Amino acid sequence: MTRYILIFFATLTLLSISATDLRLRPVRSEQTPQFTNRLSTYLYSEADSLTNELQDKYSGEYSYNEDTLESVLIKELFENEWREIENYLYQYDETRILEEIYQVYDNGWINYQQKLYTYNEENIITTYELKYWVENLWNPYLQIDYIYDEEWFLIREEWTYFTTRENNIIYKVEYVYNLEERITTELWSYSADGVTWINYSQGIYQRDEAGFLVNELWQNYFADVWYDYSQYNYTYNEALLLEHIAGFLMGENGWVNYSDVAYEYTEDYYTSLLVSKLWSVEESAWMNNYQYQYTYEEIVSNDVQEVTKPHLQVMLYPNPLQTSVKYSANQLLQKVEVFNLKGQKVYSTKLSSSKGVLLDLDISSLANGIYLFRFEDNQGNVNTLKQVKLK
Repeated sequence: MTRYILIFFATLTLLSISATDLRLRPVRSEQTPQFTNRLSTYLYSEADSLTNELQDKYSGEYSYNEDTLESVLIKELFENEWREIENYLYQYDETRILEEIYQVYDNGWINYQQKLYTYNEENIITTYELKYWVENLWNPYLQIDYIYDEEWFLIREEWTYFTTRENNIIYKVEYVYNLEERITTELWSYSADGVTWINYSQGIYQRDEAGFLVNELWQNYFADVWYDYSQYNYTYNEALLLEHIAGFLMGENGWVNYSDVAYEYTEDYYTSLLVSKLWSVEESAWMNNYQYQYTYEEIVSNDVQEVTKPHLQVMLYPNPLQTSVKYSANQLLQKVEVFNLKGQKVYSTKLSSSKGVLLDLDISSLANGIYLFRFEDNQGNVNTLKQVKLK
């Protein structure tokens, strides 16, 4: 299951909405040429149950059609040979991902799972559907409806599981924010009839003064009382990139060690290594769990960057960028557009600025990563800046 989850998030940058982010904005995307490295392969290693040594088990190969992810081929190491076992196929319209097909290999590729995405007129995702291939038909299993407020912030998700019973089970996820528009609580509840809701679990998020997530506490609801179940502590390296996630479970005498996930990065701030360990009570030590190694390929740049005219100068502060960016320019600016590493436009807004004045730009909706900021003044001149965005 962990392998499937990581594949999903590594490949679908377009839909990378995380409940631990700042107030959730939908992703509006427009396809544009890529301009930097892209994920090429990964190697998954798993701990041997007897020796606890990490052994290679799966690999993933990413294929692209020009600048768009086309498929991910998964292989398994069996008797010292790599054999194909799974395949992920992606379909798009001109600007968005519409469908993902998951296949398994059994003397040929066989359909297994389908994911569908729909959008509204604002180019915002509204529905996610998960179906399974049964008797030569796609049968519905899960549908997620995304509900937004008047400013197009995500405030609620409704998860409907289709069952063989008369009534389907519905889960609801509600997000609570503070005055700084940061998530403080993620509340899960469920219902059999869509009318009576029962509390299920909740996540409580804490951040430091700079806005970095430092603690995530999960509680389960039972007999009208919330009970602590698990928590995760986040630490960051000198470059302000996520370095460790330490997990704890509630035991009879308080919190006990459970998991530790460590991250390493390339010089360009790409994740190069992810190592997961579990705490062994019997050994009183950390034991290997699994590991991912990622490799990237350089691609020929067909930048969205125009030739920058020298009289338009823009400065961004701080570096790396965080939730609120300060900018100044020597000309009157008209708008800014932000592109991610897949060349997709993920943010755009009109600007009204005075020359030389330091102003704020709210990019709290953007996830960690490297972005291209394209500024345009009121004369149509542009200036592009490549910056790292961190929370």
